[in-house]
Amino acid sequence: MIPAQKSNHPDIDFMSLVSHQLSTPLAAVRWYAEILRKGEMAQPLDATQAEFVNEILGGAARMGELVDDMLNASRLERDKFTDDPIPTAMAKIVEQQIEQLEAESSLKKIKVSLDLEPDLPDITARPSVLRMIVQNLLFNAIKYSEDGGSVSMKLRMAGDTEAAKLTHRPPEKAIFFSVSDTGLGIPQSQQDNVFTKFFRADNVRAKGISGTGLGLYIVATAVAKQAGAVWFESTEHQGSNFFVVLPVKNHSDKQEPVLK
Repeated sequence: MIPAQKSNHPDIDFMSLVSHQLSTPLAAVRWYAEILRKGEMAQPLDATQAEFVNEILGGAARMGELVDDMLNASRLERDKFTDDPIPTAMAKIVEQQIEQLEAESSLKKIKVSLDLEPDLPDITARPSVLRMIVQNLLFNAIKYSEDGGSVSMKLRMAGDTEAAKLTHRPPEKAIFFSVSDTGLGIPQSQQDNVFTKFFRADNVRAKGISGTGLGLYIVATAVAKQAGAVWFESTEHQGSNFFVVLPVKNHSDKQEPVLK
């Protein structure tokens, strides 16, 4: 009998196990709460009961966000993907994510704009990995912006200065992507921790904004899978600008991230 091998990454195994185990009961909680909210029982809910059900749904949504982030982080760390690297249109990924997050941006009356250079070449990448990068950066920009704020994105060919950040293997061509917001910004004293797992800035905690602390860690890890570079500029109370450079052709998906 072949002995069971111990994992070199017990924390990764734990995250994967917990997230998978939580998925099914969490789905049941949300399903039953939705039935109650829609009044599909014999007696309609009174105001207090409706408030309680909304709290259940809100908690379930936050838990769902945590489960999704834990699963994505685990997939990236374990190289467990359901898709293969293929020529992928980054512009299409960005436009899809803008559409999918339209409800969030509309609710906060946040204007989302995209400055898109036409005829960009496809990136050889797993579409799921590119989606993680775009989705997390855009979601964070919307989430941490005040109502009535703005989020602007740029997608174009990388210039020489930007492509030079890809120190592992300078590519023939690279694509530059940025997300800028008018949000809370990141305190200067905590900016070195931005891409670490479970990090959340003090000003975000003080505002009582929920989150998993995994979004930017996922971005950095996903960018590393593409041998890319990610960096940012941020001023507290004024907003943040996140920048990503990705080679059009990735010769290795096991690079360390270039974090600036």
